[in-house]
Amino acid sequence: MSATLKLPQEDYLVPDEWTEEEHHQMDEKIRHLCKSPIAGDIGRVATVLTHIANHASQRLDERFLNVKNSEAILLEDNSLMQKILDGWNYGFKEIRLLSISESLRPHFLKPEPTQEVPPVSVDRVFEEDDLLATRTAWNREFVGDAARALWDHICHFTSEPLEVQTIEGKQRYFYARYSAIVQSSGMGKSRAVDEMSKNHFVIPVNLLAQGFPPADEQVYKNLTQANNQGEAFIRACAFLHALFTLTGYVLLNRDNIPRPPDLQEIDTEDSLASYFRKLMRHDMSFRGHGEFRRKFFEKVCQLASQSKKPVDEWVDKVMQREEFGLNKAFDELCDILEGCSSPLSSTGERPTKILKEDFSDGRHLTKDCPLVITAFDEIQGLTSLRDDGSWSHFGELRRALRALSRQSLFTLFLTTTGDFGICFTAPERDLSARVIEEGEVMPPFTDLGFDLMAKSARFSKGITLSAVSSEEHFRYLGRPIWYAYDNEAKVLLIRFAAKKLLGGIDYQGGPLTLSQKLACLAHRIPIEFLSSACTSRVGVEERTQVQAHMRVVLQVDDTLQTMVTASPSEPVLAEAAYWLMSSFDIPDALEAILGRFSVNKGDRGELLVMLLCIMARDAAVGPPNRQGRPQNTHRWCSVPSLLESLFQPASGSQIDVLLSFGVQVHPTKHAVPHKTRLRKEFEDSKVYFNHFTKVHEQNVIDKRFLMRLMARGAAVLCANCQPGIDGIIPFLFRGDEISEDNIGAILFQVKNDQAYTHRPKVMLFEAMDPHYLGIRASSHIPVIRMVFALAATTPTLVQPALSLHASQEEHSYLAYDFWVAGISPTILQPIKGKQNTWDALLQASYGWQEVYKARSRLQTKLRKFANPGVATGEEHWENWWDDSKDD
Repeated sequence: MSATLKLPQEDYLVPDEWTEEEHHQMDEKIRHLCKSPIAGDIGRVATVLTHIANHASQRLDERFLNVKNSEAILLEDNSLMQKILDGWNYGFKEIRLLSISESLRPHFLKPEPTQEVPPVSVDRVFEEDDLLATRTAWNREFVGDAARALWDHICHFTSEPLEVQTIEGKQRYFYARYSAIVQSSGMGKSRAVDEMSKNHFVIPVNLLAQGFPPADEQVYKNLTQANNQGEAFIRACAFLHALFTLTGYVLLNRDNIPRPPDLQEIDTEDSLASYFRKLMRHDMSFRGHGEFRRKFFEKVCQLASQSKKPVDEWVDKVMQREEFGLNKAFDELCDILEGCSSPLSSTGERPTKILKEDFSDGRHLTKDCPLVITAFDEIQGLTSLRDDGSWSHFGELRRALRALSRQSLFTLFLTTTGDFGICFTAPERDLSARVIEEGEVMPPFTDLGFDLMAKSARFSKGITLSAVSSEEHFRYLGRPIWYAYDNEAKVLLIRFAAKKLLGGIDYQGGPLTLSQKLACLAHRIPIEFLSSACTSRVGVEERTQVQAHMRVVLQVDDTLQTMVTASPSEPVLAEAAYWLMSSFDIPDALEAILGRFSVNKGDRGELLVMLLCIMARDAAVGPPNRQGRPQNTHRWCSVPSLLESLFQPASGSQIDVLLSFGVQVHPTKHAVPHKTRLRKEFEDSKVYFNHFTKVHEQNVIDKRFLMRLMARGAAVLCANCQPGIDGIIPFLFRGDEISEDNIGAILFQVKNDQAYTHRPKVMLFEAMDPHYLGIRASSHIPVIRMVFALAATTPTLVQPALSLHASQEEHSYLAYDFWVAGISPTILQPIKGKQNTWDALLQASYGWQEVYKARSRLQTKLRKFANPGVATGEEHWENWWDDSKDD
């Protein structure tokens, strides 16, 4: 690949601004990112073309760089495909100089061609579109209060000297002034810091190897070159010293530093924080940072290398020196910041100091809020433990920063990892904290918000199910990253969400890992991890789900020992999971997850019923196409089609649900039969849900909230101890408009106790009175009530007797009731062919029984002896009660 393709000089239409080495480096990067193009495979060739354009931004308008447009260009210019095929072997210099600049630009600027573009193959690499969408989201106006909340968090923990901080009525000692921003991908960690830097002085450093914002690769290489702990510490000190020194130089000499021609928006009204932010952000793209930031960190690393001294004594002694170089460099930076706090000078003279007075050494002690923030993005690249776990580059960076604990400095570490045990250990376990006898780590910040881009909906203005089930609506829900997929990129939304869900891997139709399957299932049914120490083995998968599979951190306790996470209601990810779940055995996956990971198996088998409903919904909606969307173009189904996909048709004594009759329940008399069959009664109904969400409060079971949840495709798993019901699937009774007088509910209750057999218990239906429960549905809309008696040994699908029905409230309603006994393919469609798996899932739902499983019968018996009177098994009773003496 080192050979050069010779071209006539007159064919070069633009001057060559790259060296041969730069051409070679760009060629190698493209070959690394792309699959080898194949003649006739327009998709692969278009991907290569897009990468060529992306890495030659001087020649193309970036708004038009995507695979779809590249395909259109190749369709119009057959010779270009051969040039790209040749370039794979000989280099893409010709494309950069001849084709991109002159031949292709007009096509990018033309309207989208009307001819049909070939369908995108599943194995296509779409990372250029992903990065463009990410950058689009980054550059749009910031929405939300996360930046302000982050600043409040910082000030809250720096408002008093370290030794005497009083937090929530307690005196607490924090041994260092740094904290983490911990959250999963796409939540806006970097954007919140960037927004905060408009008003507060932030020095950003990005250690991320790929993605957006791009990495400051020089810094990562500089900090990771050390091969031993002492050298790593000295390197960290030298880097920070050079960073503060050069930052001060830039601010002090800002009138003499050339500004890029297109950065004239910096004016005399800018604060130093805003000025520095604009310099650091200028010309940032997914290929790298602009010239200023690149040269800035090149100089920082150069200065650090020049000032780095050999280690001549143990690092702890270096830390304890009275005169520490970092403090002097930081003091000088603070002098400049405090002395130049007025708007930028246009005279070139240093402004008069307005805040600074002469203090003795240590004068820049922390005030109410820090003067300088250093922000290290994606710090996990430095956390690998070295020398049998005795140190890490990150630990030595933290050690260096602790030398500045009395300064007006705060450091943020941004990360997607949930592995707090590695990144932010408590001091008693901190390998870099040998000189610290006591103290706490400042709690991490996790609260970045959700649904920030959502368009406020009002049912009074008329909202249709067709609208809320469209991507134009739900791409604004959840993380802010989704809404950036607009215009021609919208076609890739579900595929991009699937890529994020799988941990950044483009879905190509192959087998998924169990962690990936868990991510899919958790975004459709509420799977909760059991509380555990984050540093223990049982918490590994939960951390993995946060770091790689979009699980959201809700809370981290102050000791960094436990965290609460969730896969919240996010329709985009639920739709991506629907697509991915069509490729694997769903019940087998859930069985493996319940057996391997420390997750809540449910108390009554509710996970099984929700999974049955999700599988029935997917069958009713139909299979996805190659872009992850339903082939029939809509994401809703009718109530009859949902139930038809859930239950088997009539056989023998078993009823046909669709042909069943309802009962009219009255407040003062027994229920009477209703003469309309279910299929006819619900023929105009619509059901839209692609996931379940677990609610915390019983009061959410109200039609007002059910309407709102329907608008984001969510069915409901009820709160713990909710009387009468375990779950609700809302539906529209007639037409397409979501309104209070058009909302209905499918209610279900789940039992996995063998006391519930194939014989219906009517009192359970009476407890599911919609008015008594507070749903307040309109009287003309029928309710469907189902009781699943999963532990029943005789599979049965029947309706309860009529004569025992009575309403508990002063309302009448129409109900279609079904008693579903057992978990068998004879009554349930999704079970077919997988009876053993579903039996295993049912056994797993007996959570309390798992405690008593041991390696032998004798051990099981002895274990049950240890907990008397808690179950009917004789082992819980025989040692202390003699049944033979009872009649």
